[in-house]
Amino acid sequence: MCTASIQMPGSYGRRGQHRHPESGRNKERHGSVVYTGKTTITVQSDIVRCFNRTCDIKALSNSCLFTFRNVDANMQPQPVPFIYPVTYAEDARFLNAFRQRLD
Repeated sequence: MCTASIQMPGSYGRRGQHRHPESGRNKERHGSVVYTGKTTITVQSDIVRCFNRTCDIKALSNSCLFTFRNVDANMQPQPVPFIYPVTYAEDARFLNAFRQRLD
């Protein structure tokens, strides 16, 4: 299971000036591989909004699934190794991605 977390500390205004985040504007991004088909990999990406600077209070802002197809140099689909969910939460994400699979 691959996971990543990126903090987004601020944003840029119309003219490119850096603005510091206000309370409630901090976001965390999390991504993980949730399903592998015969030739596809599905990654779930979640954006979590923090309501204070220490991120004690969080709420899920957005969640989406990205599906990538593994291809070779000639754009022919290639097989990918199967992943097995270990925890109940991973199993729930796996089932959700399985229901929306492409192959």
